[in-house]
Amino acid sequence: MKSWNLLSTGQIARLLHTCPRTVSKWVDSGRLPGYRLPLSTDRRVTREALLEFLRRYNIPIPQELGLPLLLVAGDSTMAEQLRPRLVGWEIEAAGSVWAAAASATKVGGRLRVAVVSSQMGRAEARAIARALAGQVRLRVVLCAEDDDGSNWADDPTLVRMQYPVGPDALARVIRLGMMDMEEPK
Repeated sequence: MKSWNLLSTGQIARLLHTCPRTVSKWVDSGRLPGYRLPLSTDRRVTREALLEFLRRYNIPIPQELGLPLLLVAGDSTMAEQLRPRLVGWEIEAAGSVWAAAASATKVGGRLRVAVVSSQMGRAEARAIARALAGQVRLRVVLCAEDDDGSNWADDPTLVRMQYPVGPDALARVIRLGMMDMEEPK
C-alpha cells in the first residue's frame, strides 16, 4: 500500500470519486483542514485531516488510506480472523515484545490501535500495553483472562476486554474506539 502523508486535491478527488473542485471547496470552507501552497492555488491536506473528515461525515475510508492496527498476540490466528472484518486496515501481527516494538516503529505515527492479548503471557502483555499506551492518539485494547483492571482504571486510552474474545466483538470495539478518540490538545 502506498503511504501518503500529504495529499493534493486531485489525489483526494480520485480516492473519493469526486471532482477536485469539490475538494477545494471543502478546504476553502474549513470543513476539510488544509492549506494553500505559497504563490499557487494548489491546496494540500494531511492524511490525518482527511481521515478525520471522512470519519466526521461518515464517508467510507478508501482502502488506499487504510488505518493501521498493531495486533500483538501469541499467534497470527486473530490477525487472520480480523482481516476480513476490518477491510482497509493494515494489520501487523507480533508474537513478542521485540516484534511489537519493531512493528510499532515500522508504522510509526500512523499507529492508532494496539490489541494486546495475554495469550503471550500476562507480564509481557502488560509491558507492551504500558509501553504503547504512552503514545499520542493511540487506543490500546487489552484482552486479558484474569486482569481485574485495577492498574488500568484511570487510563482513557485503554479498553479492556475479557479473553478469549471473538473477532466480531473485537472488530466492533476497534471501530467504536476509533470514533470516540479525542484529538490531541
